[in-house]
Amino acid sequence: LWQPETIAMMNVAVANSFVISANHHGGTEVANYPWDTWYRRHADDAWYQDICHLYADTAQHYSLGTYMTGFNDGITNGYDWYRVTGGRQDYMIYDRRGREVTVELSHDFILPASQLPTYWIYNRASLIQYLENALYGIRGIVTDFSTGLPLAATIEILGHDKDNSQVRTDPDVGNYHRMIEAGTYDLVFSASGYYPDTVYSVTAVDFQSTRLDVALTPLPNEPVLLFAEHDAVSVDAGDTVSTSLLIENIGPLGATGVIGTLTTSDPFIVVTQNSSAFPSIAELGGAGLSVNTFEFAVSPACPFNHDASFELILSADGGVVDTTSFTVKVGQWSENFETADFTNFPWQLSGSADWTIESS
Repeated sequence: LWQPETIAMMNVAVANSFVISANHHGGTEVANYPWDTWYRRHADDAWYQDICHLYADTAQHYSLGTYMTGFNDGITNGYDWYRVTGGRQDYMIYDRRGREVTVELSHDFILPASQLPTYWIYNRASLIQYLENALYGIRGIVTDFSTGLPLAATIEILGHDKDNSQVRTDPDVGNYHRMIEAGTYDLVFSASGYYPDTVYSVTAVDFQSTRLDVALTPLPNEPVLLFAEHDAVSVDAGDTVSTSLLIENIGPLGATGVIGTLTTSDPFIVVTQNSSAFPSIAELGGAGLSVNTFEFAVSPACPFNHDASFELILSADGGVVDTTSFTVKVGQWSENFETADFTNFPWQLSGSADWTIESS
C-alpha cells in the first residue's frame, strides 16, 4: 500500500503535465539519472548524462570545486549505483512521460539550518539551468485541424523511443516539449480519433528550441482499416507462398463484415488466392487476422532482396472501403555457415584458425 504522502504526490502528477522535475535527497552528493529499476539505459541516456554533468559541473564551480565531485565527476546511473523499485524518479518518467533526475544534495541526511544558505549558493545556478532544459529540443502545439482546439497527443521518435520515452502533450493547451540530444529525427504525432502524422528530418540543436506545431485530421465517424503485419518469412524466388494477414482498425467505430482482397502490380508476383473474410474488429486499435490465408507465387526470375509490393483492399459493412499497402521481402541476406565455405558474400578472410563444423 502507498503512503498518504505518496498518493498525494501521484495525484498532483496526474493533475498536472510536468515537463521536467527533480527530487532531492540527502546522504551523498551526486546527480542520479534513470533508470533506477532496470539495468538497461533510457532512450535519452546521452541527454541525461549531459544535463547531469552540467548540473554537477556548475555546482562544482559555485563551491570552488569542493562539492559534488564523487562518482563519475558528480553523476551516476541509478541502477549502477543501487537498485530502487517504486521510486518517484522512474514513476515520473515511465508513468507520467516526464523527465526527472534525483539530486543528492549533501553527505548529511538533514543539513543544519545554518548551512542551508551555503548549499543554496552551490545549487542555485544548477537548478535554474536544469529547468531551462524544458525550453530546448523540439517543442510545439498539437491541435485539431478542423477546430484548432488542443489535443491530448503522443509524440514518438521513430527508431529512438523505448520503454515509454515518448512524450505527451498537455491536453489543456496542446503543448509538448521533447528534450533530446542534438540530431535529426522523425516524429510521429498521434491522438485517439485522429489520423497519425509523421514529420521527417526534424533537427534538434543543443541549447536551442526547434518549434514544430502539428494539426491532426480527425478520423471519419466510421471504421478505418489498415494493414498491420504478415507472416510470410523466408520467401525466395520460385516459391508459392501462403500467408495470413493481420489488419487493425484505428477508426472510432467497430468494423463488421470485413472482406480483404489482395492485389499486386509487381511484375514478379502472381496472386493465386486473393480473398478472405476477417472477424469483427473493435474500434480504436482493434485487430483481426484473416480467416483464410492469401496465396501468391513468386517468379523464378525475381531478383534477390526484392521488395514485392501488394495492395489490400478492405471493405466492411456500411460502405466502408479502405486500401492499404505492404511489401514482402524476397530473398534473404544470410550466409550458409554450415557449408564452411562463406560463398554467399564477399568475406575478407585472414588469420590461420580453422573453420570446423561442430554438429550437423
